[in-house]
Amino acid sequence: MYGLVNLLKVLKRIQESTQLVLNYYLDQ
Repeated sequence: MYGLVNLLKVLKRIQESTQLVLNYYLDQ
């Protein structure tokens, strides 16, 4: 169960990072 929670946290962090990168490129 702990592994699943950690996996979700990692996925959420990756999604946020990807969103930041996309926003950065779209703003240019």
